[in-house]
Amino acid sequence: MKKVVFVCLGNICRSPMAEFVMKSLTDKYEIQSRATSSWEHGNPIHKGTQGIFRSHGVPYDTSKTSQQISKEDFEYFDYIIGMDESNLADLYQMCPQDQQSKIQAFASESVPDPWYTGDFEETYDRVLTGCQAWLTRLENESEHGNLKKLYEKYSVYLTRPRLEIATVIVIVVCAGLVFLTNLPKQGVLKLDNDAIIYDGSLVRGKMNGQGTVTFSNGDTYTGEFSNGAFNGKGTYQAKAGWVYEGDFVNGQAEGKGKLTTEQEVVYEGDFKQGLFQQAQ
Repeated sequence: MKKVVFVCLGNICRSPMAEFVMKSLTDKYEIQSRATSSWEHGNPIHKGTQGIFRSHGVPYDTSKTSQQISKEDFEYFDYIIGMDESNLADLYQMCPQDQQSKIQAFASESVPDPWYTGDFEETYDRVLTGCQAWLTRLENESEHGNLKKLYEKYSVYLTRPRLEIATVIVIVVCAGLVFLTNLPKQGVLKLDNDAIIYDGSLVRGKMNGQGTVTFSNGDTYTGEFSNGAFNGKGTYQAKAGWVYEGDFVNGQAEGKGKLTTEQEVVYEGDFKQGLFQQAQ
């Protein structure tokens, strides 16, 4: 079960509002809330937030009190969600370096603090919309694996040439030695009992120039080749539902690229030897 914690400054207004609104939407995840400061430690949920819960029929724990986020919390929770930019800045300062990838913004815009604005209804509207968006994200990630699993899965594809790719390179190199210049500049290669099919430019028996490789499992690569390997711009589309578009060097993602699934962009930016340079 994924563990999620919402965090604001005092843990009496926004983060407990997000905690109990989210709990009213789903019971599939462990949901809690914390504060970045100890200012309100031990105090109950603000009466304005409690009023929102009652007026909108949101069940909540009347014994809930403010609690500051701890080192153990940074290790325990899978998602640490700051309600505004100031909360995020505080979290990054407090969080151990190896846990900072867990820190996320609640929404693209900061949620206003009703302790200052007095407008608990506006905050509730923002919190409800944000929780619905987070629920959609969590459900998508549960279906396809969380981001860490996606990263681990896709890095295998991008850092370690798949067996079929290695087979293509070996067979084409051997074919080049045998046929040398007898192969046409444009043609189709059917390899390994048609398990691998290459359609494109051939130079001295190797894949060079533009072409497409289709594997028996339904995966495809379309783009530039050099010396029998993916080199240059190209697109690798997996039947499993993910797509990498960008630069390749010797069969690996290298340079600028974008990794996407059917639901979202997993990562867009720099790759080196197939690895994300700034994993999200």
